[in-house]
Amino acid sequence: MTRARLDMAQEGELWEMALEHLGSDGLLQAVIETAPGAHPDQSLSIYPTTRLAKKS
Repeated sequence: MTRARLDMAQEGELWEMALEHLGSDGLLQAVIETAPGAHPDQSLSIYPTTRLAKKS
């Protein structure tokens, strides 16, 4: 089974919406938590493990 993929314009819109929704710190935190190998030592991460949530 194949999956629909985003084109470059859609991907750009997705990043913009995520930045607006989470803010720059929240987006960075989400990327670090979800991308394998994004942080050299996960045990030293300054960001607590959380689920994506809209900033209050």
